[in-house]
Amino acid sequence: MKRVFVISTLAVFSITFSAFATIINIPADYPTIQQGIDASTDGDTVLVHPGTYAENINYNGKIIVIGSLFLTTADTSYILSTIIDKNQNGPVVTFIDVQDSSAVLSGFTISNSTALHTGNMIACLRSSPTLRYLHITGSIDNQISGGGLWCMNGSSPKVENVEIYGNGASSGGGIYCYLNSSPTFINVSIYDNYALFGGGIYCNYGASPTLINVKITSNEALNFGGGIECYNNSNLIMKNVLISLNSADRGGGIYGGNNFATTFTNLTVTANQARQYGGAFFYDNFDLMLVNSIFWNNSPSEIYLFDEIYNSSFTAAYNDIEQGQNGVLTNVNFTGTINWLDGNIDSDPLFSDPLNGNFRLSQNSPCIDSGNPDTSGMYLPEFDLDGNPRIYNGRIDMGVYEWPGVLDLTDDLYLAYDFKLTQNYPNPFNATTTIGFMISESQFVKLTVYDLLGRQVKTLLEEYRQAGVHSVTFDASHLSSGVYFYRLQAGNMIETRRMVLLK
Repeated sequence: MKRVFVISTLAVFSITFSAFATIINIPADYPTIQQGIDASTDGDTVLVHPGTYAENINYNGKIIVIGSLFLTTADTSYILSTIIDKNQNGPVVTFIDVQDSSAVLSGFTISNSTALHTGNMIACLRSSPTLRYLHITGSIDNQISGGGLWCMNGSSPKVENVEIYGNGASSGGGIYCYLNSSPTFINVSIYDNYALFGGGIYCNYGASPTLINVKITSNEALNFGGGIECYNNSNLIMKNVLISLNSADRGGGIYGGNNFATTFTNLTVTANQARQYGGAFFYDNFDLMLVNSIFWNNSPSEIYLFDEIYNSSFTAAYNDIEQGQNGVLTNVNFTGTINWLDGNIDSDPLFSDPLNGNFRLSQNSPCIDSGNPDTSGMYLPEFDLDGNPRIYNGRIDMGVYEWPGVLDLTDDLYLAYDFKLTQNYPNPFNATTTIGFMISESQFVKLTVYDLLGRQVKTLLEEYRQAGVHSVTFDASHLSSGVYFYRLQAGNMIETRRMVLLK
C-alpha cells in the first residue's frame, strides 16, 4: 500500500488522484479486490494488476477508484487481461448508495466464465458511478432483469467506452433501467444479448437514458423490443445510434410508448426483423421527432404508430425512410398526427456493405449532405462512430456515419488539434487501410497494432517525426479477420482506436 502526493493527473481519463491518496495494489498489498476495497477510504485508488480474480465485489458506498493498469498506462491489453470473474450468485460488481461519479470502475473484463452462478454483472441501486473501458459479458439468468447492467431507483451511472455482450435476462438482456434511472452511454457497444423484453436495453417507469455514439446490434427479444424497449414515462434520448440486425416478436429495432416524448437524431435503423413492426413500434401517447435518420430494410415494416385515444404526434424531417411517408404505417383508428416536414427522402442509402454489417455510406449515397442544414440547437456529438467530424463544411449527413470522402488531414478542421489519431479508412477493411495522425510538435512517435487479446501484432512506426500530419498504410494480409486496436504514443500523449479486418 502506498500513500502518495500526486502533482499531475491522468486528464485523458478525467481521473484525478487526490493529494495524499492511498494507492492499494492488488495482489501485492491484498490478495483480493474486495480486501483492497475494505481497506480503502474515500478518495483512494485500488489498482489491480493483470490476472483473473474469482470474486464478487461491493463498493460498500465508498467513493473510490478501482482500475486495472489501463488506468495508468492507457494500454488496452489490460482490459482483457484483468478479469473479475463471478464466483457466487448475485452481481459481480455492486454499487449501493454511491451517488458520486468520482466512484470509478475502469479497465476490466467483467465475466461469468463458468456460467454456474446467477445474477447481474454490474448492479447500481441509488448509485451513479462512472463505468469506463469495460467488457461486460456472461450473465445468463432468465429470472433476473438486467443481465449486463442493472440500474434501479434513480441510478444514473456514466458509461463510456464499454462493450456489453453475450448476456441474457428476463428484461434488458444487456441493460435494465427502472424507476427514474437515467444513465448516460457514450461510445458503447451492446450486442449479442437476449431477453424476453428488451434484448439490448429495457427502460420503464421514468427511466430516461441518454445514448450518444452507441451501437445496438444483433440482440434478440422473445416478445418486445429486440434492440430497445422503452415505455411508461421513459424518455429515451438518442444521438448517433446504430440499431441493426436485432429481432423480436414486435418492434425488432425499437419498441416504445405510453407517455414517450423525445427526439431521435442521426439514427441508422436497419436490417431489424420482427413478426410485427420490424424497425420501430410506437404506441399510446407519444410525442416523437425524428431527424437526420435512416430507416431502411427493416422487416416487415419501417415504422408503425398505434394510438386510439391520446392524439399522439410523430414528426419527421430530413430522414431517409424506405417507401417515404408510406413507410410509416398506422392502426386503422389512429387518432394521432403525422407531421411530414421538409427534407425527407425515399432513396436507397447505398450502404457500403450491408450484407456484412457495414452500414457506412458509400460514395454516391443520397444521404450525404442531406441532413438538416440548420444544425443550431441540435447539440450534436463532435464526431460520428468512426471519429469523423459530425458536421463538415457546415453540412451533416443522414444516419450514424458521416461520409469521410478522401480524408484530407491538412484541412483546418483537423489541424485544430495538438494531437489526434484519426479513424482508419476504410474501416472495416480488407487487407490494407490507412491510419492518419497529427502532432503539433516534432517528437518520437510509436504506432502499434494489437489483437483482441491485447497481443502486439505489428509495429507500424517507431521513429522521430516532424510536427504536422502523417499517414501510414497498414497491410494486414497476413492476419485473420477480426477486431484489432491501433495505438499511437507521442511523448506523454496516447490514443487508441479500434478497426475491423474483414476478408
